Amino acid sequence: MKKQTLLFAALLFSALASAQFTFSVNPGATLNSAGFGYKVQKFVPYLGLQMFRMNGEIVDTGKENDVNTGNIVDYTDTYTAKLNIFLPTLGVKYFFIERNKIKAYGNLNFSKSFLSGEVNDSTDPFQDIDDDVQEILKETKFFNTQIGFGTEYFFDDNFSIGGEFGLNLMRFKSRDTYTGTVFDPNTGNSVDYLGETNFKANFNPTYAKFSLNFYFGK
Repeated sequence: MKKQTLLFAALLFSALASAQFTFSVNPGATLNSAGFGYKVQKFVPYLGLQMFRMNGEIVDTGKENDVNTGNIVDYTDTYTAKLNIFLPTLGVKYFFIERNKIKAYGNLNFSKSFLSGEVNDSTDPFQDIDDDVQEILKETKFFNTQIGFGTEYFFDDNFSIGGEFGLNLMRFKSRDTYTGTVFDPNTGNSVDYLGETNFKANFNPTYAKFSLNFYFGK
């Protein structure tokens, strides 16, 4: 057992000794991403992150009849909403062709969304709307797998620019539960029940991205 442990430690040390820490930036028209990886020979396992935040507000002003006084009064209702989407990514690149300063690679990664947010309504002191929104966020899931092919041009051992084209395998699903009432003609009574609505969708668009890649350690 000790010999096996020493052999594994030696192999691990040998691999890490020739490894490089990497940092890549992928500028985009709407969403941008960054990834941190570790190059071991021809493999680059990496972690990436995309983030999207949105804030919105609706202010509704008008006139209404005050039921207490019977007079027409001004009113203002304010609705605010916040949405945060975090999309961490786990992936690996493999350089299968290396010719001078050009290297071609295959890329495979997987992403899962984490959603958070809130809705505030000035006319709803008990925040029934926000409770519904929280339930929707809790039951909404988004997964994405990317399979791509790209090339990098190395200006030197520490910096390259790259282009990649591939396929997104997106999966979206959401679940909503609700209570309802149905009339039972056999008993003449109304019966309460718990209902459920499930929504699933798959999207498979292609993608193209440009990258700036930095390699450290040599």
